[in-house]
Order: sequence, then C-alpha cells, then structure tokens
Amino acid sequence: MVEERSTSKSVLRKVISRLFKAAFWAFLMGGEVLFVSYILGLSEYTTALLPVEGPFFFGFMVTFILFEVAIQLLSETIFRYVISVTRAFISMIYLILMTNGGIMKITIPPEMVPFGVGTIIFTVEFRTILAVFLMFSLISILKNLIQAINFLSERAELPFTLPKIP
Repeated sequence: MVEERSTSKSVLRKVISRLFKAAFWAFLMGGEVLFVSYILGLSEYTTALLPVEGPFFFGFMVTFILFEVAIQLLSETIFRYVISVTRAFISMIYLILMTNGGIMKITIPPEMVPFGVGTIIFTVEFRTILAVFLMFSLISILKNLIQAINFLSERAELPFTLPKIP
C-alpha cells in the first residue's frame, strides 16, 4: 500500500513538472504573440502588417504551440521525436505557403499610413533565405531521426524483466 502511494506521488510530480515545462515552452514558442494580439486587443494592427491573412498566421502559431506542448508532455518517449519531425515538416510547408514561395507582398492600408499618403505595398523576394530555412528544417528532421534511433538503441540495451503475475 505504501509503495503504491509513493509510486503515485512520483508519477504525479512527474506529470505536474511536465505540465509546467510544457506551459513555459508553449509561452516561449508563440504564446506571447497570441497574448499580445488577442488579450491586449492589438490583433487588428498585427494582422494588417502580416504578409498573410491573420487567421492563417494565428493558426500557424497555435499549431506550433500545440506541437511544443505535445513534445514536452511526451518527453522521454519515442513520440517526442516523431512529433518533432512532424513539426519540422509542417513548418516547411507553412513557410512555403506563408511566403508564397519566397516572394512576400506586404500591403499597408491607408488608415495605417501617416499623413494620408495612400496604400504602401512592399514586395520582398528572398528565395535564397527561404532555401536556407528549408535546409535548416531538413537538418532538424535528420537530427530528430538520429536522436530517435539513439533513443531506441539505448532502450534496447536496458534489461527487461517480466512483471510477476500474482
């Protein structure tokens, strides 16, 4: 009975520490952007300066926050690496979609331009920078695959004992 209590307390401590760690990393990975935009009421200003529609960008941020929470909650398991590879792959797709293949067009509406000049349109081409970001994502995928293989090899070396059946 005492062993069950100590085991349940250690599991509860582990889960609570993972929840706090996940909340901290979720805030770092994009929670501050959502906090500033929605809670402080600045979403109309931030979405006007984004090269894509606001819901698409905030969906992107929520996706990354959910991935980070899942990675932190599933730490010390193989699923952490699976989710990390998935996150890197999805970030590659999002980057290509958000930047329109490396050509971004930012339109600043007339009400945000001082002195009523009119609409300002910026067009930025950065295909080489996008290619570098995509290469970093591929390196991240490779790194996570190697870490997953290492994790599985370390687990294979641990002794396994069958539980006793009463």
